[in-house]
Amino acid sequence: KLGELTIYSLPGVFSANELDAGTDLLLSTLNAGICGRVLDLGCGAGVIGSYIKKSNPQADVTMSDIHAMAVASAQRTLAENQLQGQV
Repeated sequence: KLGELTIYSLPGVFSANELDAGTDLLLSTLNAGICGRVLDLGCGAGVIGSYIKKSNPQADVTMSDIHAMAVASAQRTLAENQLQGQV
């Protein structure tokens, strides 16, 4: 869980068991008002992209990762939180 978000992470995906310090720091700098298109490269479980979409429903979020387990995790994170986005 991250606030109101449920994060789904399969084994082997970066930061699978807990939020890493770097992502936590980055999230603390984001605020509402992000609009337009957002690209989350190396999305892992989709923490950043999902956080942005939840906080900014008007944003068009696309997430991408080279790791198939990460892609599946990000898709599930979006679905679990009833968020729209491309992975």
